[in-house]
Amino acid sequence: MLSFVRSGLREGERVLYIAADRPRDQVTAELARAGGDVSDALDAERLIVGTSGDRYLADGRFTADRTIDGLRREIEVARDAGFDKMRLVGEMSWALDKGTDLRSLIEYEARVDGMLRETATAALCQYDRRLFDLVTRRATERVHPLVLAERDGYGGAACELLVERGPNGDTILRGEADGASSESLQYSLRAAVARSHDVRLDLSDLSFIGAASLSTIRDAARTLDARGGRLTLVSPRPVVRHVVTLMGFPASIAIEGVA
Repeated sequence: MLSFVRSGLREGERVLYIAADRPRDQVTAELARAGGDVSDALDAERLIVGTSGDRYLADGRFTADRTIDGLRREIEVARDAGFDKMRLVGEMSWALDKGTDLRSLIEYEARVDGMLRETATAALCQYDRRLFDLVTRRATERVHPLVLAERDGYGGAACELLVERGPNGDTILRGEADGASSESLQYSLRAAVARSHDVRLDLSDLSFIGAASLSTIRDAARTLDARGGRLTLVSPRPVVRHVVTLMGFPASIAIEGVA
């Protein structure tokens, strides 16, 4: 990311860094520690720091039209300020927090790619592979012209779990919830618990669940129970229900139907 930023600064471009889930001052301090050209660019406002809250989620929800229009305005402002080009960096973990569905995310990425080509703007989208499941990462890779990835990083297999919100508000788990995907599940459940006092997990397309993911679900259930809410497992497959029964679950967790 720093190489991408520095390349833009060397070319005389303005760079906008959109950070997710962190205060702007914290991100600015992190970038300033890179020293030299990066620190100087922050002081001269050639490197601008924004947040997901004011760029992607202005009213608490994501809208592709508004986001793309906002980026167009940023590019126009940079040109009015004397910059021939602008360079963008966006951390994408906000899409997990707000439960943005995969189809909307891919549609946005494809549309913003067209806008970037039209305005001759370079951009880097950062997807943390420890948090985003394999299905989402592969889908986003297909709409980006270039992908840079640490294929063997983080010491394990890629997540084979897809977590998405259903049309009725349920959180749907598809694939396998194993140790490699437990962090992604934890992130998604934290967002679901923040949205509602009653969380329903649709497990009808979940073929495996491991101890780490079960522990994550238990923790979410305890949090909801303390707030007077409830967690319901909807339509688990027989093999998943068997594992749940063997491992033992708090009485506050309800099980509804069998897939």
